[in-house]
Amino acid sequence: MPHAKPRLIVIDTDPGIDDAIGILLALASAEFAIAGMATVAGNIGIETTTRNAGRLLAFVSREDIPVFAGAATPLSRPDLSR
Repeated sequence: MPHAKPRLIVIDTDPGIDDAIGILLALASAEFAIAGMATVAGNIGIETTTRNAGRLLAFVSREDIPVFAGAATPLSRPDLSR
């Protein structure tokens, strides 16, 4: 059976431990080609989530994947990261 072309995706994340595991699995999968990552503030601020995403990609030598900072605060609930 021929291999399907990898699906081009963008990962939107607040990379803590749980998201980091998912990102590592996506990076290891032949099913996905990651075009970039966008970070959002989760339980911690946007600066930390963006730095975590970059560090995770550096750890697996995938600095070729761009990281973009997204929303600094939640859109529909109070910001609990401060």
